[in-house]
Amino acid sequence: MNDDNIHVSDSREMIDILRPFAQFHTSREHEHFVRNLVKEKEIMFRIQELFKYRRAGITSVQECAEYERFKKKTSPARPGDPPSKLGVIAEEQSPGHVRHYN
Repeated sequence: MNDDNIHVSDSREMIDILRPFAQFHTSREHEHFVRNLVKEKEIMFRIQELFKYRRAGITSVQECAEYERFKKKTSPARPGDPPSKLGVIAEEQSPGHVRHYN
């Protein structure tokens, strides 16, 4: 499942959960309220993602993409499968600079 599908299902779920509160707003106000809550959830998810990158020592967007490719390559194919590589992996970024991914 890709991120877009997750976003759509989260939005629908939030709309369903907040439906009882629609009686306290006009239709337009409620739509704006729900849209803002969905946006807040997306922003909070992105902030958590950025914190994860920072803890891994990543400081640029390019490194984020490399890190995600690395994680995808080394993560188990199915739940319960052992990862293909364990421990700290270092790859040479530039002379004298080594990036460590856990």
